[in-house]
Amino acid sequence: MRMLLEVQMPALRLPTSRLGTPHGIPWREMPVRLSRLHSVTVRDLKLSPRLSLHHSRHHWAATRLRAGVPLAEVQRQLGHSTPVLTLRTYGAFIASGADREHYRVLVEQDQARRMVQHGS
Repeated sequence: MRMLLEVQMPALRLPTSRLGTPHGIPWREMPVRLSRLHSVTVRDLKLSPRLSLHHSRHHWAATRLRAGVPLAEVQRQLGHSTPVLTLRTYGAFIASGADREHYRVLVEQDQARRMVQHGS
């Protein structure tokens, strides 16, 4: 189980898009196992609120779009086949003005934190 948490992810992809499992099977073919691992990790780290993997993915995408990250980049990071799918799902979260600046700062802080955690 620990092996899943230590996999190095490319900085430009959503981490779950590249996760492998101990058996070498892509995570998309083992969604129940990945969801369980996520739940255990959230519990063990005492994170609040306790978002499900599904809700965490939506939160991640919505925050990036609110920060002004280009739709095509978020689409690629989520692994969506077309930008239309991403726009239909997350279009309401595309922000402007002060709201965009607020989320841009949050995204920068998150990226800096990740770099420190991964020693990059």
